Amino acid sequence: MKHFTTLLSLVLFLSSCGTNGSGSEAENSVEEIVPITFETAFRQSYGPRVSQIPDTLALGYYWGMTRAQTNTHEKELVQSKKVHYEKWDDRYTYTMPLTHFDESGNQTKNYSFVVSSVHYNDTLKVLNLLLSSWGRAGLYTMEDLYKEFGPVFESKGYLCKAVSPEESMRVDPKYGLRAAAWVGTEYRFVKDNTLIRLWRGTEWPKDLVISYYDMSVVYKEQRDIAAKEEEAAKKAAAENAAREEQKKDYLRDF
Repeated sequence: MKHFTTLLSLVLFLSSCGTNGSGSEAENSVEEIVPITFETAFRQSYGPRVSQIPDTLALGYYWGMTRAQTNTHEKELVQSKKVHYEKWDDRYTYTMPLTHFDESGNQTKNYSFVVSSVHYNDTLKVLNLLLSSWGRAGLYTMEDLYKEFGPVFESKGYLCKAVSPEESMRVDPKYGLRAAAWVGTEYRFVKDNTLIRLWRGTEWPKDLVISYYDMSVVYKEQRDIAAKEEEAAKKAAAENAAREEQKKDYLRDF
């Protein structure tokens, strides 16, 4: 009986150890899982390229395009009649039907976006689609734009964040993003190195813009700017130090 009691105690002890061990492993595995949020994905996007596969953007644009490739692509879009070139103000427009959200219901109308691009070191950095406030487009709101495109971007794996008007109005020098010119909530989507902003433009209060940013290019640009500023500061400090030494030499004559 004594041996049985001892054996039973040993079995219970080993069982307890096994249970505690598996429990701690489970707890550790849970602790190691870091939930992917917009903030963590955005911090990852602002840096070296995450994926070597170019992300395809609106209208067939893609990251890595040079100015020449962008110009060629624009001409191809015009030839295929997907976009229209307006000679009078040298711009490209893309017309598409959007749902007009108002009290009368969801009525679909055609709206024209002005398409433009920004490059850095001959590499596509920003693609803009601006919905001008002129005409009936002025009735469209930022919330309307989010209702139309939010589900599309999220279905493609983008994480979304609504940015407060106060935050949107501030320039963040670290991430090289322009501040919004007009008060209002904006929406941001991020995946890999792509950041998409639904925000108000800089020309008229009711302009709405969809901007695609290649954050790996923005990252490189900001690093280059910081390096130039640091070099300029060092040069200014050296020149000032040289003047101070020269001043000391002249003061010795008095």
